[in-house]
Amino acid sequence: MRRLQVVLGHLNRQPASGPEPAPRAAPCWSSAPQKSAEDVVVVHGRRTAIGRSGRGGFKDTTPDELLSAVMTAVLQDVKLSPAQLGDICVGNVLQPGAGALMARIAQFL
Repeated sequence: MRRLQVVLGHLNRQPASGPEPAPRAAPCWSSAPQKSAEDVVVVHGRRTAIGRSGRGGFKDTTPDELLSAVMTAVLQDVKLSPAQLGDICVGNVLQPGAGALMARIAQFL
């Protein structure tokens, strides 16, 4: 019961010194990088081998391990160092939640 009172106290709290100022927009310079002739965009297609679902050769292999192998192959194909990478965008099929976390995990493997 005490927990509920504490939470409600946070929600119902009145400002101590008059009304709160209205929100205002502020520029965020980190989200708008300057374009440069040295910027590199790699668009490359690779895929993992195909196996039987649940029983094939990849039954004990996690999706992040498969993606790591694909990303390593792409870097070898385009002769690019992992240190030169900035953002990574990966597409997949039939992955719950579109696998956004998988790309983050695979880049560290």
